[in-house]
Amino acid sequence: MVKGLICIFWLFCTVAWAADTPLASVKLSTEQVWQREQLIIRVFVPSDDEFAKLRVDDFKQEGFVISPVLVTKTANTLIAKWVVFPFVDGKKTLYLPRIRYHPNRGSLKTLSLSNPMIDIKKLPLYVPATMPVGKITLSHSWQEGRLVTANHLFHWPVVVLGHGVAEQSLPKLSRQIHSDEYSEVFPAKIELSTAYDEEGGLVHRQISIIPMKALEHGFLNLPTLHVQFFNPKEGKLQFARLEPPWAMVLSQFSQGFIAICLLIFTVLALYWLIRMTKKILTHYFHHQEALALISSANNYQRLRIAFVKLARVKGWSHNLTLSECLNRYHYEYGVNEALAEKVCGFLESEFTRSQRLYPVK
Repeated sequence: MVKGLICIFWLFCTVAWAADTPLASVKLSTEQVWQREQLIIRVFVPSDDEFAKLRVDDFKQEGFVISPVLVTKTANTLIAKWVVFPFVDGKKTLYLPRIRYHPNRGSLKTLSLSNPMIDIKKLPLYVPATMPVGKITLSHSWQEGRLVTANHLFHWPVVVLGHGVAEQSLPKLSRQIHSDEYSEVFPAKIELSTAYDEEGGLVHRQISIIPMKALEHGFLNLPTLHVQFFNPKEGKLQFARLEPPWAMVLSQFSQGFIAICLLIFTVLALYWLIRMTKKILTHYFHHQEALALISSANNYQRLRIAFVKLARVKGWSHNLTLSECLNRYHYEYGVNEALAEKVCGFLESEFTRSQRLYPVK
């Protein structure tokens, strides 16, 4: 009787425990990968508990490089994620670590997980062990300008972005830059940071800050950098290429001499610009003044003086008659009937006056 009650109690506790334990599901980004290709594993744990958490043990397995676990939470689901890089080939089983569900109230509950199997394809023989598998992009953040001082230290920051590439496979670009007769290269400082892309994959950002000295005057002589990588999505080799920055190398004396020459040229250009501006403005105001005098002239003498001013501005001959000035005016500004009538009237008045003063005998 007592044993029966104990069994019933144990069965009741087991059912209650199972009822409180969420049913987790395991999903892979793909079930077939190349060696060293990125694989994303996600464990989805449904939960309506707003304060529930997951406690995940370390995930380690021989032949695999596994990034630290990342746990995120949506409205009603907890998600544990790993990024895995297989360095072995063949069909392998991934033995997931223990994951315990920690509700807001109650004790920890170990989740029941299925261990997924993946098919790992062996890389072709032409892919060496040091070649990155994934996608590589190269760039640089050149901040030295277009003029570099000879025999002075400067830095060339080279950026390598590894999309889905294992950290161990990131190329060291500083090895492609060596000291020669044109430049002296010093040991590089390497900075590494990691982020996740939109698909949840790893993106390693490696910055190699390379200290250098340019030894010869002329164009800065830096090598073109290149990296060969295996693109697992297309299953073929590809190249990433980075052209060096363009800059001139000059000594401090040469830079000072050029700066003085540029300063003198700027001052002369500014002086010439001021003089030309002044000349243009003076010409404009004299031109407007002459046109205004022509419009307001109320006798022969004033009109004659106004046309003389306009002739000086326009570069006409100074001994033109009033009729010739009128013809030039019509040619430059178009026919002006009112001005023509005014000139005719002044000419007739002037002729009449001259007849009175100097009658023909």
